[in-house]
Amino acid sequence: MAEFRIYFFWEQEKTDLKYTKDYVVDETSAAPILDNTERCGIAADHRGMCRFNNNRLQSFRTAISALRRYARDAPDVTRTRHSRALKALQENKMYQAADNLRGIQPANSWLEAMNTLDAPAMDRVLH
Repeated sequence: MAEFRIYFFWEQEKTDLKYTKDYVVDETSAAPILDNTERCGIAADHRGMCRFNNNRLQSFRTAISALRRYARDAPDVTRTRHSRALKALQENKMYQAADNLRGIQPANSWLEAMNTLDAPAMDRVLH
């Protein structure tokens, strides 16, 4: 999960389900405890946890704070990941080239290297 920024929220108030009141999603399902994640309860029922009546509510400030932090960190995170991906691509190309070269037999001499199917025979060029 280290590649992602995850913030789990859960409802702290029971939802009116007409004949009973209960949690629609319990805390353990809504916000599992995982490494490199954040968790926070929202003082609302399931229907109201994403409806912010004003910007002074603690739940609103918590969500906005996380979004601002993620947006602020995004350019550096993207730059780092791009750098890592380029390095991995370059290493992969090097490994592929080395693997391709393993099948080539080295020439005993410069003259032998020049006498390949791709080049004209050197004895014809020299005479």
